[in-house]
Amino acid sequence: LERIAAEALAMSKARAEQLAELIVTLSVKTGSEGRLFGSVGAGDIADAVSAAGIELQKHEVRLATGPIRQIGEYDVDLHLHNEVKTQIRVNVIAEV
Repeated sequence: LERIAAEALAMSKARAEQLAELIVTLSVKTGSEGRLFGSVGAGDIADAVSAAGIELQKHEVRLATGPIRQIGEYDVDLHLHNEVKTQIRVNVIAEV
């Protein structure tokens, strides 16, 4: 059991190092004044990171203030393991 726990921790630390350098850009439909039609949630962010080549689950994404509802740059917390936490930068831009 200790070996399995140590392997899981090591894998989480390796993923955290890869994610620390990642900047995710999401293009979404917007209305006037930069407000989104809908919102960007944890699932959208997890899908974008997974598409970039680093596996990320929806439950690992922590949005402290809830879903993103305006364009801009956001620092999003990721909880990969009980002992491993990191942040990524998410840019939400208007779809052209």
